[in-house]
Amino acid sequence: FAGLLVFMFSGGSAGALQEKSDDRAEAQAKEREAKKKPIALAGSEIGDLLRKWYAAGTAAGNIGDYYDNRDSGHSQLDMSRYPQLQQIVYPESVIKSRTNRGRQTRILPDVVFGNSSTSFSAEGGGSNPRGYYVSSQGVNFLFSQYTSNNLYIYPEHVDYDPGHNRAGGGGYGDLYPINTPYLIISQGSSGTDQPFMRAVPYTLAAFRPEVKQKLKESGFLMPVVQMLLRISNNGIATNADYLSGKAHPPVFQGNAVNARKMVEMAHGINLSDLPPMALIRAVKEDAPVFGRDYFETGRTEKLADTPTAIGRIFRGSARTRKITIDASESKDLNGKPLKFFWRVLQGDASRIEINYLNPEQSIAEITVPHFNRFPVEGRPGLETNRVDIGVFVHNGTYYSPPAFLTFFMLDREDRTYASDGRIAEIGYNAGTARISVADWMTFLRLLKSDGGGWQERLLRGRFSAEQLSAIGDIADEFAKADAVAVAGKIKHDAAIAAEKAAAENDKSKAKAAVDAARKAADAARREGERVLEKKLPGHDISVAALVQKVLNELMADVNFASANAAALEQLTRGADKKDLAELNAARESLTRLGVLRKSDGGFEINPVRKGNAPLSERLTRFENKCIERLNAALLTRVVLPKILRYEWRVNYVDTRLDSAKDWRDVYNYAPDGTPMGWTRYTNGGIEEFNAEGLLIIEKDAEGRCAKAQRVRYERVSGAIKTTPAGEIQTCG
Repeated sequence: FAGLLVFMFSGGSAGALQEKSDDRAEAQAKEREAKKKPIALAGSEIGDLLRKWYAAGTAAGNIGDYYDNRDSGHSQLDMSRYPQLQQIVYPESVIKSRTNRGRQTRILPDVVFGNSSTSFSAEGGGSNPRGYYVSSQGVNFLFSQYTSNNLYIYPEHVDYDPGHNRAGGGGYGDLYPINTPYLIISQGSSGTDQPFMRAVPYTLAAFRPEVKQKLKESGFLMPVVQMLLRISNNGIATNADYLSGKAHPPVFQGNAVNARKMVEMAHGINLSDLPPMALIRAVKEDAPVFGRDYFETGRTEKLADTPTAIGRIFRGSARTRKITIDASESKDLNGKPLKFFWRVLQGDASRIEINYLNPEQSIAEITVPHFNRFPVEGRPGLETNRVDIGVFVHNGTYYSPPAFLTFFMLDREDRTYASDGRIAEIGYNAGTARISVADWMTFLRLLKSDGGGWQERLLRGRFSAEQLSAIGDIADEFAKADAVAVAGKIKHDAAIAAEKAAAENDKSKAKAAVDAARKAADAARREGERVLEKKLPGHDISVAALVQKVLNELMADVNFASANAAALEQLTRGADKKDLAELNAARESLTRLGVLRKSDGGFEINPVRKGNAPLSERLTRFENKCIERLNAALLTRVVLPKILRYEWRVNYVDTRLDSAKDWRDVYNYAPDGTPMGWTRYTNGGIEEFNAEGLLIIEKDAEGRCAKAQRVRYERVSGAIKTTPAGEIQTCG
């Protein structure tokens, strides 16, 4: 990549990336040659518009514009549609080193847009945008790219899909810790960048020559392209739409791109009336203290501070964050007065306070509370841990692209705050339990059976008589499909065995038989799945969805173990050794965390919040999740082993943002509400800390801290480890 470095710092153009280093004169010669070519092909609505404008001298064309493909042609722009556009050609040395692939790490000095339909696995680094978004350096680079006439398009791949921890074959949800206007992120994987790639060069070509030149010189070109993309998207019909989250998701749907509208709006911009840019900076904010309010060594809550994207990670234990944002340095290239608009784009706006500190409303104090994971509006099944607030300016004609203030909450922390806002508990390494049906045929037989066994009664009692009758009919239909699927699997297995035993000259025929048997088996399996997805008569829900709903309710029942103690004890005595070992491991883990305690009858729930209120009202968020984990283990290891399957996973958070912590902190207060510190439950035992974050070594006769010691927090193999450090001191 050294050749590219030389190119970058020698003032060369993007067109100079050749095997032999071209000089600026040669690049200019190529641009002169490009001027002789048509602006676009004839025969399309957009192409004909551009050709008409270009002939009249009112469209700049793509002279001096470059396309940068960074996936070795995997998702290549059809260059024939854009005769004047040039493509960056990488030297052979760069191609051999594969540094021409993936996210762009250099700012190119010409007008450049590019793409890379590449990604790592979700837990191996994720999409190209996430690679930038997990560090302040990455976001800083993107701002420089954005204001240097460079714009890149990347698919989200596995970073913005319905699901949680990829349980049950789903996705991870929204994994982006910040939202910015610096990139275009497409929904989906390879090739989903194409609608955006096709729209951007047409838009760049449509600007009036003098407008495009002014936008290039000022660094406003790509910000204006971003504004045009967002305001032109299908479904954005009003100013209110544009000033809402609908227009500014972190990831865009390709079918929402309205290239013609983008082109017409770009051509309609005049030199005397250019879109403005919202510029923001944080001038005052809460600053949690490491070792007292949070324990992520080497990191603060500040993820990014750039003029159009400020990102914070909610680490400290306090319920709210207060930050003052100044947008008064927002800019209009013609010096026009600006109006300021502040909008909650993602998150419950009723919980977020925006207080303006001056009459112009260019400075605001924003208070954001901690949010648990919540659904993304308009995207069924998709959840997020990030709050987005947008800042816009308007100059009388145009809105700016958004500037973002974002707060990202860590999904592997389960927090509970008291009604007065004080922190009650933080459970770290929080996870999610999931149970599902592994053997549908046997499960449906249990629902259809009236044999009177405890398992049958437990399950059947969760359904109405009408539902059970309808499920019985569907069970009969599923049995037929399942019989075909079982026969198909047997045939497929036999075909595989025959292929292995076949003589060499019969291998081709045997392989064809395997393929045919596999297709038949897959078709039979899909038919069974189709039966389970059929809506129950008179109900707007399928058998599969209804059963999953019931299983989720059983798993979440905080009284499940106590209400069924006798039956569970009897089943436990006859449980398989492996199943029993897994159940006991779950119980022991929850006991170490203080969620369970051993009693004469075995184990019982040990809630932090005492009192006479029902248990379901007293349990913290972390305790509830732990009880779900325990119930899932009971249901799948004791009640219906091999019929139900069990998954429990620590909620995924990018390790570049947060480290694993294997403890639970329960906070303590004096009768008058004064913070007294916290009790920490770890695998190694119980520790107590005072309000300053010191480990209590000795208490006085009244149970107060007498002597304490500082604790060192170190990151070891992706996890935070603690060790006592420093001298023992008297508590002040």
